[in-house]
Amino acid sequence: MEPSFMGVSDWFKERLGLDDLYNVNYWLGSLVAAAFIYTVVSGLILLLYYNAEAGYSSTEFIIQKVPYGSVIHYSHLYGAYAMIILAYIHMFRNYFAGAYKKPRELLWIIGVIMLVLTLGTAFLGYSLIGDALATSAVDVGEGIISSVPGLSIFIPILFGNYDAGYYGRVLASAHNLCCLNWLTFHLPLLHRLSTTALCSRKVK
Repeated sequence: MEPSFMGVSDWFKERLGLDDLYNVNYWLGSLVAAAFIYTVVSGLILLLYYNAEAGYSSTEFIIQKVPYGSVIHYSHLYGAYAMIILAYIHMFRNYFAGAYKKPRELLWIIGVIMLVLTLGTAFLGYSLIGDALATSAVDVGEGIISSVPGLSIFIPILFGNYDAGYYGRVLASAHNLCCLNWLTFHLPLLHRLSTTALCSRKVK
C-alpha cells in the first residue's frame, strides 16, 4: 500500500509542481483554499432551505427546524471568519516576504483581487440574514459606495429592494462574487501548471 500511495503522491507533485508540499510556508494558501471550499459547500447546503423573500425567518427556520441546521449555519459563519483571517495572514506573510516582487507581481495582483472578492462575498453573505446588524451593515455599505463618485449606480444592482425585505438581489450578487473568486482562484493553479509544463519541456 505504501509504494502505491507514494506513487500517487509523486504523480500529483509532478503535475502540480508541489515539490515543496511539506514546507510550512506553503500551508497558509492551502488553509485559505480549504476554508473557502468548506464555506462554499456549506453555503450550498444552506441555500436549499433559504428563502430570499423571508431572509430572517428562513434563517431562524434553518437554525431551529432543519436537522443539524444550526451546526451547518454556524460552521459556515465561522468558516467564513477563518477564511478572512487566514487570507489576511497569508497576504501579510507574502508582503513581508517580498512575494509581490518580480517575477511574482501578477500572482500578488491576483491575490489582492481575491481578497477584495472574498470581503465582498462575506459582506453580502452576512447581509442575507436580515437582522438589525445586517441591515445596519448594508446601510453603511450603501453609504460608502454612494460616497465614491460614479459608483452609486451599483447600489440597486448589488442590494436591490433590500429595505423591503427582499434579498434576492443580494443573494445573486453574493453568488456572482463567489463564482468570480472561484475562477480567480484557479489562475495561480494554471500559472503553476504552465510553469511546470515549460520546465519539463526544457528538461527534455
